[in-house]
Amino acid sequence: RLQRKDQRFRELWQHDLPFVNKNMVLLLGPPADPACVGRANARDPRCALTWREWSERVDAEQAPPGP
Repeated sequence: RLQRKDQRFRELWQHDLPFVNKNMVLLLGPPADPACVGRANARDPRCALTWREWSERVDAEQAPPGP
């Protein structure tokens, strides 16, 4: 799971800001998705405002379905 999350982070980083180093990307936070404006979607990683939120949402997506 950790490797998949790291890969998603790297893909997002390289797609959004390939010219910026990792420390700067972590400082800036996840990219803002215009589709999230005015929408409270607590599950979608694209709508996360911080890397912590993004990480938690990616983990929730990857978690096996509960009983």
